[in-house]
Amino acid sequence: MKTFIDRISDYLELPDLLEKGRKLRGKKGYVICTSISDSPDEPFINAFKETFSYLGMDFGGFINANCINGYKAELYENDIKAFIEKF
Repeated sequence: MKTFIDRISDYLELPDLLEKGRKLRGKKGYVICTSISDSPDEPFINAFKETFSYLGMDFGGFINANCINGYKAELYENDIKAFIEKF
């Protein structure tokens, strides 16, 4: 996540990337994550919300898979379909 924030913030700080960074305004950002609980920690999601806001983007939502016992795709098939429909 730190790498994501460091790299994405370059679009607003480095002169040769400013024009590309401005193209992010008004777009929606989504988060796909795994954790060891049914929902990711609020500070984790808030970091994305705040980053998207800083870039002028809207937070579109997130999908999380509880992988405490490993990832089992069949458990998340309906959730993934519903998440994709948001696009």
